[in-house]
Amino acid sequence: MTYMESEEQASRNARWFKSQINRMKQARPGAQILVIGPSDMSTKIDGEYQTYPLMEYYISQLRAASLEAGAAYWDMYRAMGGKNSMITWVEEYKWAGEDYTHFSNAGVKNISRLLFQSILIEYKNYQAVAAAKAKAEAAEKAAKEKQDAKKKSGEMKETKEGVKKMGVDGKK
Repeated sequence: MTYMESEEQASRNARWFKSQINRMKQARPGAQILVIGPSDMSTKIDGEYQTYPLMEYYISQLRAASLEAGAAYWDMYRAMGGKNSMITWVEEYKWAGEDYTHFSNAGVKNISRLLFQSILIEYKNYQAVAAAKAKAEAAEKAAKEKQDAKKKSGEMKETKEGVKKMGVDGKK
């Protein structure tokens, strides 16, 4: 990500990014796309490192563009800890370099672990939702079958009574 100087620049970049996702989807219609959002990045403002001023706005635009294009979105910025987290990653954990932008080898391993854990959590959530949906569908099907059986039983009873009323009892 380049340094954004205005909200318009951030919005324009997100729209361009969305067009790139759409191009990939046209080239591979069945492809599933996971967009990994930008990490926190810091720059010196008034002599102190701080998150890029438009980072959160840009991420909101990028997330919206990704989801609108049908891609999944993983928020690396939030996974790191959000605003000004890069400072901690550099100064306390040594997970990023002194440029307050790029990860160290240890940082790459850590962010990779966070991404993998996020994917596993979402997969488990997906499995739980799918299981609950299947259970609800099975219960709905069983209820419908029971209702249909009652209805059919009632129709059979009505048919037998109608036959008796006509003086036919089915006996020879």
